[in-house]
Amino acid sequence: MKRVKSQQRTFGPHNNLKYQYSECTGNKKALCIGINYVGTSNELGGCQNDADRIREFLIKRCGYKSENIMLLKDSKDLDESRQPTKKNMFKAMRWLVKGAKLNDALFFHYSGHGGRTKDLSGYDETVFPVDFQKLTYVHTGHILDDTLHDELVRPLPAGCRLTAIFDSCHSGTALDLPFIYDSNGDIKEPDVLKEASGELFSHRLPNGMIAPLHDAYYFSKRLVTGKAQDRKQKKINFSPADVIMFSASKDTQTAADAVSIDQNRDKDFSFIELLNAIRSKMEGKYTQRPQLSSSHEIDMDLDFVC
Repeated sequence: MKRVKSQQRTFGPHNNLKYQYSECTGNKKALCIGINYVGTSNELGGCQNDADRIREFLIKRCGYKSENIMLLKDSKDLDESRQPTKKNMFKAMRWLVKGAKLNDALFFHYSGHGGRTKDLSGYDETVFPVDFQKLTYVHTGHILDDTLHDELVRPLPAGCRLTAIFDSCHSGTALDLPFIYDSNGDIKEPDVLKEASGELFSHRLPNGMIAPLHDAYYFSKRLVTGKAQDRKQKKINFSPADVIMFSASKDTQTAADAVSIDQNRDKDFSFIELLNAIRSKMEGKYTQRPQLSSSHEIDMDLDFVC
């Protein structure tokens, strides 16, 4: 077992960014959201069950108390205050992070529809409350990844853990975290080369001929600005808190299945083991590969505790 000590660490080009791991020995709070969109053309199956399974996993395996877990589901068994409307989701997220402090452990789980919408820099990923179609304007119905980051990540102090799981399509950067890890435990660099070369071959003169000199300049400039933008984004979205996010595509089998793979397992997963367990569970079934992202660089061999 490889457990972490909660001490301040630094990283960055000038060691000017400070963060702190959580020992997860303080208060524990969780928010589980499962939306089936019952009775609509967007109806899903299993999302409410996902939320129930995660709740059970947190109580049985992670030491959470039932009174400290808020459950939002579009179920007739729950009253209006526990329906996953946009208003209730915002209230619940603010409840989750309120009063957070060093070594606390918070848990957020969302199972439902996800999507993405174009913005000035590319695309924002989104999640959809149960009432997203009933709100006045279509684009106010969803919740953007920038907003999720502001609500769930930005308020957290150094050394507070937030573990988040998104079981939805287009959920890879749902919290806008700056570091994404591959199955070897290495940080994935943004594919600026692929993005820039795609723009190169699409940048043509009106007669269909490529302008080689202009495009060579444009290509090299895009590489430089793309890498610079990535460094800038890491700094903007960096958090001194200890935020870990798992994301997976929504379908009949989800990350909820894999996180609770074996509640009788006699030892903890490491981060890398859990990521690969989720991927193995879902291999060959989905186009979107599950991934792990974080608010700071992490040691993927550390035990996963929440």
